[in-house]
Amino acid sequence: MNIVFCDRATAFGDIAWLQGAGADPDIPEGIHWHVSMGRDGGLPAGPTVIVDLKTNVDSFRRVDPVSVIGQAVSSGWLIDADQGHDLTLLFTSATSRSEVLGWATIPGEGDLTLWAADPRLTRQGLWSTNAAQSRPGLSYSATWAVASAECQVVRMTGHGRATEPSAYIGSSRFDLDHNRVLSRASLAGETAHDLPHYLPAQGGSDQWEDRVSRSAPLRRLPSDLERPGVPEPDPDREIFRIRTLVDPPSAPDTGFALQGVQAWCREAYEALDTGARGTIAGEADGTTVSQPADEAYLQAAVDPGVARWQGLSGTLDQEPEQTDAAPLGLAAALVPVFRLLGPREFLVPQDAEAEKFYDDEIGGFFDLQQTVRDFPQLGDGSRWELTLLVVPLPYLREWPQDKPTPPGLLSLGSSWNAVTTDRWSATVGVDHVVPRGEVAFVQTEPTRGTLHPGQPGAPAPMVAGYSRPHGRHVLTAAGIPGEYESITVGVCLQDWLGRWGDMAETVLERPARPPVPPPQGSTLVIPGPVPAGHGPASSATVRAEITVHRPAGPGAVPLNGLRVTVPREPVPRLLPIGPGDVTGIITRTVEFPARDTTPGEVAVETLTLQSTDVDGGTSSTVTVTARIVDPRPVRAPVASPRLIAATRGGNSPAVTVALAITAAPNARAYRVLVATESTLRSAFGLPAPAAAEPRAERAATVRRAMAGRDQRRFFSWASANTYPVQDGAAIATFELPAGTDGVVFARAVAVTTIPGTPPTEAVSTPFERTEPVAIVVPRSEFPPVPDIETSPGDEGMSTVTVRVTRPPTDLLSSLQIHGKPAARIEARLVEYLAGADPVYWHEIKILDLEKSSDIPPVYEGKATLRGRPWQRTAVAACVRYPAEPTLAAGDIAITGEVRAAGLQYEEIPSPWGPYSIPAWIDFRGAVPTVKTSFIIDGVSVTATGLPALPPGAPVWTMQLLRLAPKPGPLGDPVPASAGLTLRPRPHHSYAVLLTDPFGGQHGPVPLLLL
Repeated sequence: MNIVFCDRATAFGDIAWLQGAGADPDIPEGIHWHVSMGRDGGLPAGPTVIVDLKTNVDSFRRVDPVSVIGQAVSSGWLIDADQGHDLTLLFTSATSRSEVLGWATIPGEGDLTLWAADPRLTRQGLWSTNAAQSRPGLSYSATWAVASAECQVVRMTGHGRATEPSAYIGSSRFDLDHNRVLSRASLAGETAHDLPHYLPAQGGSDQWEDRVSRSAPLRRLPSDLERPGVPEPDPDREIFRIRTLVDPPSAPDTGFALQGVQAWCREAYEALDTGARGTIAGEADGTTVSQPADEAYLQAAVDPGVARWQGLSGTLDQEPEQTDAAPLGLAAALVPVFRLLGPREFLVPQDAEAEKFYDDEIGGFFDLQQTVRDFPQLGDGSRWELTLLVVPLPYLREWPQDKPTPPGLLSLGSSWNAVTTDRWSATVGVDHVVPRGEVAFVQTEPTRGTLHPGQPGAPAPMVAGYSRPHGRHVLTAAGIPGEYESITVGVCLQDWLGRWGDMAETVLERPARPPVPPPQGSTLVIPGPVPAGHGPASSATVRAEITVHRPAGPGAVPLNGLRVTVPREPVPRLLPIGPGDVTGIITRTVEFPARDTTPGEVAVETLTLQSTDVDGGTSSTVTVTARIVDPRPVRAPVASPRLIAATRGGNSPAVTVALAITAAPNARAYRVLVATESTLRSAFGLPAPAAAEPRAERAATVRRAMAGRDQRRFFSWASANTYPVQDGAAIATFELPAGTDGVVFARAVAVTTIPGTPPTEAVSTPFERTEPVAIVVPRSEFPPVPDIETSPGDEGMSTVTVRVTRPPTDLLSSLQIHGKPAARIEARLVEYLAGADPVYWHEIKILDLEKSSDIPPVYEGKATLRGRPWQRTAVAACVRYPAEPTLAAGDIAITGEVRAAGLQYEEIPSPWGPYSIPAWIDFRGAVPTVKTSFIIDGVSVTATGLPALPPGAPVWTMQLLRLAPKPGPLGDPVPASAGLTLRPRPHHSYAVLLTDPFGGQHGPVPLLLL
């Protein structure tokens, strides 16, 4: 008979021979077994039957590896963990379901460990361990061996040498024998008897306690709060732990909301024939959790004690028979299971002989199989089926097995708990775990404690869950007190026997606290008495109101104070916040005197604020400012008595005034107010000015009248603009009507702020303290167009007379300051250039015109001009009135702080009038001399002493005349510079007539011909 085994994905199991040479100090002596359901397994439907399979030497065949990865040497393979030299062997799997690849052996020498690994790698590329054997410190040759179903991957690590690796595939071709049944194990009797559809249990209700007692660990659990890991054989303690996990007491709060294993069991089995799948639900840490009851029930088997309660683990009642194939041995576990098949999934026919054997051994299997076929389908079309699993149990007789090794640990980060405000959680990555193995998760520093839920003395089992985002198995430590900046945690791995490996430790850091909430501040400046004098003094009190939100949320800790840095105080002020401050917003107030300032000064006081918490944390620094304005007025600018000229009027209806104001200390900007002369004269009862009165005198008169009298209501803003101070000065520009004839008075008032700032911070110079400056629009009048007369003088000389008749007398008088020399009309004499713009006419001379006649008034001036002989020049003239004086008689010229932005005239020049009609001047000179000389073919007649004339100008010419006989011209006139040739005839007399460039004739000059 060929037995058909299930694969490891359906179920797998092991036997550990812990007696004789295989005894272990942590587990009672005996031959222990277990069965674990894989992902394709099912819900056990009856007791587990362990049967020893009859074998002989022929039942095991040796196979060589199909792939070897390692450092080959002449005598095998070198293994050196320090150099990264491991040995990895890959074996082919069994080709028949009646066989199992279950053993691997490697001879060698050294400190070596042999591993049977799960063929599936973890995300980190690590192997999970199914079984291992090590022989530390071995100094002689020996054989390492492991037994595990489907050990396709075998690894050897450590330091030493390995030779001739091999694996064995086992099978049994003998019939199952009832006399070779080694053990039976059922779900706990008191539970199994109450379940529908579970095959009859073997034994009484105390049978599970006996199984637990026979294999109870000889050491306390590493996760036990009392004496963890200490050797203490006490089966009753293990029985109590399992009973608590199966049926936890309901009175005290156990710390986790789901019910015990027994409740999951009942929910799973009682739902089988209802057309639904049993579900368990509850809450854990405020989160609703639900899971199929059958999955939860099978997952609980990860705890060896719970597996013994479920009938999936135990100790053999008798020892398998010795065979000639020892130490290799093979047994099988017969487990009936309810499997859930999908709508398109069909049950693969199982081993009929094994099913009959099981029915003979337990009874009722075929009846239950028929009953299950009548179960209603589930809502998704899936259905339950009953099948018998034959799980291979390869073993090695009296062969020791290693405990799990310490896992590699990695801190994966921490976070604050969302529900509690001062608790945090951290995640630990575990590099490798025992397949379906339990872990112990404890805190070792700063205090020791278990991280398992459950009652004291009975911590709940824990497995490392797989995290896809992290790509590894993980454990989470939750509810860590916020006072701990870090904790040290330890993790141990457990195998199916209940043995614990050594502990690995790592440090978990507390997450960063939420930022301490920074305070917010606002300031109020409380004005005080206006300081006396002009020296530095404090003029206000600064009050700062500071608010901060009470910290809330995960990880937040209470505030204990506010730290305020006050100007000029060497030590920050500490404002306490106590437990009694329960409002959401905490408010504190600080007051201090403003710093000393000078008149009109704008100062900024700066405070820095920080919050502090009871954990020693500080917030970011917040800065608040207060703006202090000294209320004492800014010094008024000094005004000069000189007139300031606006731009000269043209075609535009307005002219521009540009004032440069030298800023006083602390002045930030200036504004300008203006009033006209006529307004002020009317206000102060002054008569209208005489037409002949100079405007400088008029300004002085009005200025004297304004002294000490209320003037503000007569002035208005020159512009809506405020002129900021830049580089120590403000440039104020505004417009006046171009036709303004009188004086305009302007006052520059300093302010300490620019528009848009609070008006309470504005400080102005008092109006009555400012002095006005006088502004005038330059006159645009000019005298009548002059007349020009020319008279020739000596050779190359000419006299030019420029004459102006009847200029306005009052206007001339207004340009004359009393006590000063009389001002004169000026004439500008230029050379006239026909066709050119007057701007390009060359200036010859400026003439002062003096009065030459009273009735009518005539002003004239003469100029003697020198020109080039025999050249003609045209001259023209324009005239202007005298410059307007800017300073009245008796006024002292000072440099004012309000002045023209451009040129500051001492006298304002008058405009030039239009040019006169050009007058021509002929500059005469010496008359050239006529000379004759004989040449071969006649007489050459030339002129000497000819002037140099510009190109294109008229030239001297000579005309040959016949005096006798028959007087008259001979030929046409020729340029004198070219001369002419005469061929005299007998009895003829000749002469030459010279004509100058102006057309005057000189001669005739007789020619003397010898």
